[in-house]
Amino acid sequence: MCISPDDPEVKKNISAITTQTRECFSLPDRLKYFSSWHKAKRAVAVCLSLQRKYRTGSEGRDMVKTKESKQRKTGQYIPVNTEELQDAETEIRLLCSNNLQHGSHDRTSARVMRKTCNLSTLDLFLDENGVLRVGGRLKHADLSTAAKYPAILPKKGHMTDLIISHCHDSVEHQGRGMAHNKIRSSGFWIIGASSAVSDYIAKCVCCRKLRGAVQEQNGRSSRRPGSICSTLLLLYSVILWTLVREGGTW
Repeated sequence: MCISPDDPEVKKNISAITTQTRECFSLPDRLKYFSSWHKAKRAVAVCLSLQRKYRTGSEGRDMVKTKESKQRKTGQYIPVNTEELQDAETEIRLLCSNNLQHGSHDRTSARVMRKTCNLSTLDLFLDENGVLRVGGRLKHADLSTAAKYPAILPKKGHMTDLIISHCHDSVEHQGRGMAHNKIRSSGFWIIGASSAVSDYIAKCVCCRKLRGAVQEQNGRSSRRPGSICSTLLLLYSVILWTLVREGGTW
């Protein structure tokens, strides 16, 4: 007996296709988990230290072996040093510079940036590490390289917010001008820094507490007539008692 394949009683074979996605590592997304500029630099410094550990070159292995030998002798964890933190800061600056060069994915923010600032007037150049920096007359000043050629940062970004917060806390919440000068002296040039710093200070809880307006009690202008009469009566009694004590006459 031959059964037709089109018979509704025949069970048809169903095939399912599954796909497996692999999440790519993204350093900007990982840095969004940090709420402090120093903690972000320290985490990147630790990652760079592990990268040197697994690198095939002998220089990186010798550096890591020296640090590991110290840890074995003392039995304590040795934190990252200043040189490693500087390397981590350079890596973060390079990341922000690459994001700025490739442009923003948001068309609205990119259009606003083109209207509000002209990067061509800042005498931009790439340093030996590939970081986009600002040139100008400060090259003749007796300052550090980071202060003479600050790295450009976008106006909006998590790293920009962390740097503004760090510099604002470093100057003890002294206002926009002091925070802006600290950012420049630290080697950063934020596009639209004045408005970016002002927006952050407007949201700072400590600044709102210190610079807030003096609060007044509700209903101060709507006092009851009885309270005004009692105040005047008390004032009249004090004046009368003062005249009697000094021997004066009414």
